Amino acid sequence: MTRAMITIPLMLMKGNNLKPMDYLNYARCDISEDDSRGLVNALGNVKRAIDSQLDVILEAYGLWKLSVKDKWNFPKKIDVIRRVGVVAPNILNLINSRRNQLEHYHRKPNSKEVTEFVDIAELFIRLFKSMTHRTEVLIDYDSDFAFFMDLEQNVIQIYDNTKMLLEVGGIEGFKAAIKNDDIIPLQIIPISDLDAWADACGRYIMK
Repeated sequence: MTRAMITIPLMLMKGNNLKPMDYLNYARCDISEDDSRGLVNALGNVKRAIDSQLDVILEAYGLWKLSVKDKWNFPKKIDVIRRVGVVAPNILNLINSRRNQLEHYHRKPNSKEVTEFVDIAELFIRLFKSMTHRTEVLIDYDSDFAFFMDLEQNVIQIYDNTKMLLEVGGIEGFKAAIKNDDIIPLQIIPISDLDAWADACGRYIMK
């Protein structure tokens, strides 16, 4: 399949921001303390590690700012990334539930479950370790579509007739044509239509 693509580095992976694996390393250090305080801190850091990875995934699909604005909780984030087509095992919700039991009912975690949670979180994080960029522009000449995620306007634009796009200069010509309104999108999907947005990301980016 012949594809051309422009990607943008993810903001959450830049600079001094803590990354998912940082929290996971903190959790491993906490467990090594081998006491209740260490286990409590470890469980909190496991939850932070997964939350951080979920945010990275949401940013990759242009949804992180919306998740902050609308205050998505953990289950909501899981639901949305599943709609996109991202693997999110049910046990992640179990870890969140266990963390809530600690937070609200003060149920002390045990070493075995926290160690297992750390291992599960690591598998989840490593599954997406290469996810450091967001797809801004994607042209698939074989399947005859083009995809543009415009987060300034909070829309996804879908185009067809990629033969014409090739003739206007490939991917750079495509971006210039969009800027100058020289081509008309087949479909415009606003971020407010979350179902359609997630479906478009799943159908085009995950293709």
